[in-house]
Amino acid sequence: MKFEHLIQINDFNQALVPFITRNQLWQGLVYRAESPMAFMDHIDDVTILERGEDWIQRQIVMGKLTVHDKIEYAHEAHVHYHTAASAEHGGGQMIMKIEEPSPDALFVRFTYITPHPESPDPETAHYLEFLKSAWRETDIDTIRKVRELAALGQLG
Repeated sequence: MKFEHLIQINDFNQALVPFITRNQLWQGLVYRAESPMAFMDHIDDVTILERGEDWIQRQIVMGKLTVHDKIEYAHEAHVHYHTAASAEHGGGQMIMKIEEPSPDALFVRFTYITPHPESPDPETAHYLEFLKSAWRETDIDTIRKVRELAALGQLG
């Protein structure tokens, strides 16, 4: 299954929404990858296992679930998560891509690619709708936290 949605970052019609630069947004997305506990309460532990110039490999513990993933960075363009399949987790990918259709009009496109079927049975369809809703809410919270960090001067 593939699911994607878009979140607008800078809205020039909303004077109350602080402007965020592409670099601040980028730094916030990287910070989420490297310090996910600052973004998600349900994470118990995170260990960076390896680091390269434009990637990290990490282990996340959430209760009894342990997840391993590799996260690749393309500077100020995207953060691409590759989650390994295991007995407890089906694996998949998540991409946070920065889009800028006109100067400073920033958006983040969140794309999820999972092994779930595109045309599930009715029982599974209900679960997948719940999953999509949870992803959307998590992504909205991510952008909210990035805005907060930017406002505090902690990004760029």
